[in-house]
Amino acid sequence: MKRGNGYHDDGPPRKLLRNDDPSKLLRVLIPTRAAGPIIGKGGDTIKDLRSQYSVRLHIPDSRGPERVFNLEGERVNICGCLRELQHVFLDVLSAKNADPRLLEGRKDDDGNDLDPSRLLDLRILVHHSQVGSVIGKSGDKVKELRERHRMQIIKIYQEFAPLSTDRVLQLIGEPENVFTCVEDIMETLEETPPKGPRSDYDANNYNVDKLPPPPPSSYDRYGPPPPMPPHHGYPPYDAPPPGPYSPPPYGRGGSRHGPPPAPVPPPSGHLPPYGYDDAPPPAPNYYDRGYSRRGPPPHSSGYRR
Repeated sequence: MKRGNGYHDDGPPRKLLRNDDPSKLLRVLIPTRAAGPIIGKGGDTIKDLRSQYSVRLHIPDSRGPERVFNLEGERVNICGCLRELQHVFLDVLSAKNADPRLLEGRKDDDGNDLDPSRLLDLRILVHHSQVGSVIGKSGDKVKELRERHRMQIIKIYQEFAPLSTDRVLQLIGEPENVFTCVEDIMETLEETPPKGPRSDYDANNYNVDKLPPPPPSSYDRYGPPPPMPPHHGYPPYDAPPPGPYSPPPYGRGGSRHGPPPAPVPPPSGHLPPYGYDDAPPPAPNYYDRGYSRRGPPPHSSGYRR
């Protein structure tokens, strides 16, 4: 069945997710438990958003604690969808679930202590080659974004999402400020399309570092995935409080995979030594996720009407 907005409703949007204009695609990292409220009872919420904004929305299945919410269409329509979902987001994506150290000592515009439950914690996936355009020379762009949109946190994590060419951009602030910041970032990404190989993050690979490498037969028509980067360092949704430091998985003695190959190099000339705010990133494996997976991942069918 084909809707009036020109998008097919059934099946995963694989071709659209790998089209020649990825600038019209926003990928939001969400906890698995957030998928139901976003879809709505009987799919009503997601159907209404598709119809009202002519945007393709898709949340592929995942057996792990996180999923990827894909929004594809015109930038203004994508941000309109985000605003429509504000109350849902505040319920399932509020900053009260974020690492408390991120907001420690910060004040609101009136000088009062922040209420994390009123702040949105939105995490989007960005191709590594576009990260430099968001940071800007010597961090100028990210500072401008923070001041212009009165953001509490704009954090770009150093590690790649597993088996992908993506990095995680975390935005924390009042909902409307976050949405205007996303719109600004999308405009920047449109002006600097991704370069080089592209392998979008699949949430089924969340714990791929704990599994044996997949057989060659599982590679799709786009060829094998890039070399596995070090364990991703961004904190997952629903992670327990940080515990004592544990050595990285590729420390002394190695792991079942052996030492990690070098990740895809980030663009030169823009990145400060440690990314956002020139602060060293947390040690890999700092957060004990306590989640493991057995057997191969299921077929990713996503939500269907």
